[in-house]
Amino acid sequence: MFANLNDYNQATIKSDSMTQQPPVQLLSLPLELHEHISIFLPAISIARLMMGNCHLRSIYEKILYRHINLYAQPHRSNALLRTFTLRPDLALLVRSLDIDLRWSEVSTVSGQLSISPAHPARLGALASMRNINSFGLSGVAWLWGVGMKDIQDVVSGMRLTSLRVHEWWPTRSDPHRQNKARVYANLLAVLQGQPQLLNLELNYFLLKMGAAHGRQTPIGIQSSDIAGLRTLKAEAYTIASILPVAGEELESLVIQSWDGNNGKFLATSFSNFTAATGRIRKLHLSVRWYSYSGSDLPALESFPNIESFRITGVLESPLFLQPKLVDAFFEKVASQITNSPNLNKLEMSFEFEFQSEPDLDLLGDVSEELRLNLKSSCPSLKWLIDPAEQEWVFLPTEKGSGGNAFRVMKVGQLYHDYAHFRSGDLMELEWDV
Repeated sequence: MFANLNDYNQATIKSDSMTQQPPVQLLSLPLELHEHISIFLPAISIARLMMGNCHLRSIYEKILYRHINLYAQPHRSNALLRTFTLRPDLALLVRSLDIDLRWSEVSTVSGQLSISPAHPARLGALASMRNINSFGLSGVAWLWGVGMKDIQDVVSGMRLTSLRVHEWWPTRSDPHRQNKARVYANLLAVLQGQPQLLNLELNYFLLKMGAAHGRQTPIGIQSSDIAGLRTLKAEAYTIASILPVAGEELESLVIQSWDGNNGKFLATSFSNFTAATGRIRKLHLSVRWYSYSGSDLPALESFPNIESFRITGVLESPLFLQPKLVDAFFEKVASQITNSPNLNKLEMSFEFEFQSEPDLDLLGDVSEELRLNLKSSCPSLKWLIDPAEQEWVFLPTEKGSGGNAFRVMKVGQLYHDYAHFRSGDLMELEWDV
C-alpha cells in the first residue's frame, strides 16, 4: 500500500522506466531492415546516409550499386564506368544495370575529350561486373555497327537471366542496312552465349523490316538457343518472327506498337502458332491509341489462355488525355475481354510518346458502372488496376441487396519503389569515390 498519492506516482514512474525499452538506434538495425528502408528512399537520400557514417556507408553502398538504371544518360554512364575502373569492388556489387554508351564526338571548338564506346578501360569496367544477371545496353548500334565486336564479346561473357537491347534498325541511308545477315548472326551469337536467359527485350524495330509483308525472317534462331526464355518484349513483327521457335517455357509477352495498320496481319500470323500462343499466360499490349481505327483488338483472340492482361494506350501528347477518352478506353477493353475465360487480372494504363509517365490527375475518376462493366464482360476477372494506378477487387454483393451480383472495392494505390538510380536522383555517381 502507498502512504499517499505522491508515493504512488513515484512508484508508477519507476515501474514505467523499468519496462520502457530504450530507443532503437539506426546503426543497430539488422541488414534486412536497412534493405527494406532503402526501398522507400530515392538514391540521393541513400547517398546522404552514406556520407553520415562509415558503418552506414558499408551497408548502403551494397544497396546503392545493386540495381542501377542509367538509360538515356550517357554522361552518367561514363562516370559510372570510370568509378568501376577506380573501384572494381563496387562493380562486383551490381546485379542489374541499364547503361547508355552514347558519348559525344570530339569537338575541336571546345576541345572536349572523346570517349569511344570501345574504350579499353570502359570495356574492362563492364567486364568486371562478374555478378551481374540483368543488363540493358543502349546508345550504340552494338549488334550491327562497325567495331562493336569487343562489346559483343563482353555481353556474351556475362551470365544473364535478363537482357535488354535498345537499338534502332539502320536507316535507309545507312550503308549497313543491307547487311541484315550480320545483325542476325551477332544476335544469335549473343543468345547462344546466354543459356540461363529468362527475359529478353528487343526494342525499336530490331527485326521488323525482315518480317514485313508476311515473310518470316531467316534469323537462324533455334528453340535450343532460347529454350529457357519465359518473357519476350519486342515489336509485334519481331515477336511474330521469334514465336514459332520459342520454347515451352515462354509464358509472357510484351507486344509494342500495335496499331490499326498491322493489326490484321499480326493477328493472322499469331493464329498460325496456336501451340505457342496457347502457352501464353501474361500479355502486355501497347496500342497506339491515337491511330488505332480497328473495331477490335485481334491480339486477344490469338491468346485464349491469358490470365493477366495489361493494355497501355499510347498517346502523342497529354493534350489528348481527356475524361471522355478514358471512358472510351474502358468501354473498348470491356468489349474485347469477353472471350478470355481465364483472365483474372487486368491492368489499364496510358503513356505518351514524348513523356514517359502521365499525370495521374489528368485521368479523372472513372464511374463504378464502367468498372463493373469489365466484370460483366469477363466473369473470371478478379483484380483491376486502372489508369490512375488504383487497385480494385471485385467481390460478390451481400445476399438480398439486389442490383449487381458483384461490387468493386478499392484496395490500394500502386507504389513505385526507388531501388534504381533514376534521372535526377544523383548528379554524379562517382563524386565521393
